[in-house]
Amino acid sequence: MKKVVSIGAVNVDIISYVDEFCDDDEEIVIDELVIRSGGQAGNIADGLGRLGKKSFFFGNIGEDVHTSMLLRDFDKANVDYSFAKRTNKPNNILYCFVNKKAARRMYIYPHVDLDIEDFAEELYEDTKFIVFGSLDGENIIELYTAIASEAKKRGIKIAMDPGNILARHGIEKLRRLLKLCDYITPSLGEVELMVGSLDNVEELCELVPHIIVTCGGKGAKYYKNGELEEFGVKEISKKFIDSTGAGDCFTAAFVSALLDGKSEEEAIEYAILAGRIAITKKGARTMPTHEEIEEFANG
Repeated sequence: MKKVVSIGAVNVDIISYVDEFCDDDEEIVIDELVIRSGGQAGNIADGLGRLGKKSFFFGNIGEDVHTSMLLRDFDKANVDYSFAKRTNKPNNILYCFVNKKAARRMYIYPHVDLDIEDFAEELYEDTKFIVFGSLDGENIIELYTAIASEAKKRGIKIAMDPGNILARHGIEKLRRLLKLCDYITPSLGEVELMVGSLDNVEELCELVPHIIVTCGGKGAKYYKNGELEEFGVKEISKKFIDSTGAGDCFTAAFVSALLDGKSEEEAIEYAILAGRIAITKKGARTMPTHEEIEEFANG
């Protein structure tokens, strides 16, 4: 089995569940507070591992009281983190507030220390996909571009879930990296950050052959070489609880389905189902099993 390498952040997610969000100078009682493993690349690697793929994580793993939780959760999902760069800095921390409508407010406190020399040669070997996730840092676009450029020479497929942090750089700063991507899976809001509006998505289509725009409860828009196909959602009877990590779940399920030989269209349908199940659970690591996804699809 060829491997898939997820590159980016693993975070400690401190999640507060509240009835509603505060206004300025207002105080709201927290109903429940949980500490979980998170981070976009960490979540994607976890999801791929849980779906039975040979999943590797590359990024920073820090040193603090939460490190054992991060490593334990990677172990549970059979994620290989042996090539991650260990630091003596604290782990990245995400402070997340989730209201009764499953909407979120997020604040990231990053500790990033990565250079191209940290990316081991072994991570290119026998690899089918490299998946880039959002990550803060002055050299991150250059780092990702260097890794993607070398990977493309070796025939490795490149996917990217840009997240808000990368998307905020805009299309011009991301142009060289985007041209190396086979697939990107931005949210509607991230498209707007990159090109101003979905009306300008053709600017992205000129760079990336496969763009899947996730639209939450409205499904997804798939731009294949500029041609649009829309995908709806299947209604689910369970209550929506937490959308944290749902986009990461979508990306992991999409790449997993491609690795299984599914077409892009089939992979999108599979990923939408996985994402719908994910938001009925708390936390960012909520990838359903393949059996759960199939049961939902056929139910």
